[in-house]
Amino acid sequence: MSRVVGKGFELEAGVEAVYSDNLFHEQRRRENDFGNNGPGERYDGMRGPGDLATELSLGVAQKWDAGEHRHAKASIGAGYVLHLRNAIANYFLIEAAAAYDVAQHDRISLDAELVPRRFKKNYAATEVAGTRIYEHAYYLGLEVAPGWRHEWTKHTKTDLTYELGIRAYEAPFANRNLVSHGVEIVGRHEFGRVEPGLGAGAAIGTTPSGLEFGVPVDRSYRDVLFIGVLGIDLPDKWNIDAEAEYRIRHYTTDEPLNETYFDRTDRRWSFELEVQKQIAAMFAVSAMLGFIDNATNRQDHPGVDPEDLGYEEWRAGLGVRATL
Repeated sequence: MSRVVGKGFELEAGVEAVYSDNLFHEQRRRENDFGNNGPGERYDGMRGPGDLATELSLGVAQKWDAGEHRHAKASIGAGYVLHLRNAIANYFLIEAAAAYDVAQHDRISLDAELVPRRFKKNYAATEVAGTRIYEHAYYLGLEVAPGWRHEWTKHTKTDLTYELGIRAYEAPFANRNLVSHGVEIVGRHEFGRVEPGLGAGAAIGTTPSGLEFGVPVDRSYRDVLFIGVLGIDLPDKWNIDAEAEYRIRHYTTDEPLNETYFDRTDRRWSFELEVQKQIAAMFAVSAMLGFIDNATNRQDHPGVDPEDLGYEEWRAGLGVRATL
């Protein structure tokens, strides 16, 4: 939780710039296909996979004493994400959070994020004379995540989190609407300045099953997650946080005409490392590095190496945060 000033009120402003070499998670076989696409083409309005995204954020928070060794905190904030090349991907977001120590060793929390309108990518919408016509796909996104933390001892704790995710696409892409439910549990133990942790999770995602170009399409899936985390508290107010995740996603379609695409399993590795330095009482600077590799066993493109149907992404960023 953030540092509290005065009587418990704080104002926080931040700037974070992150470069991604594959912003839209494009397949390896298409990473070099971006160009001067016109209306109706696959990459209309998309300037390339590599881009620098800068998030400007502002928020307020209030913290209260709730009894001996117990506290409560509520916060709300907003942000805007600007893209250097792909202006079509800019979006606004609202975040809110709350936490309450129900007992000396138990905390409940709630985090929520709303994105009123965000560009995903261009999807095929119609077909004319055998040629597919693409349109921009926008969605409303909502994530709500209640959680519980229990401290077993001074050095050992467990976090249990449930997450509800909703994506509602604008017409004509309602068949891509998604409702997901996920749960994660992570246990941590502190060894001096080092705190490693291990965890696991599972999720289900459900989508409509509707016709697309005459074929029934169901994008529902099931996830299994394995999680590793590491926190290091260094002298002079330096901190390092690292996380690794392995996700197995199986698409569960029972539509025979669509099994070659959505009866498959994707396996994704993701890694993220963040280094943070607190400067005086008001400022903090950070640097991050992340990597994602997604492999799939899709069989809908005969003659194409399955490796070329997966994707990878490198991300690197810098940020600064001020608390008043």
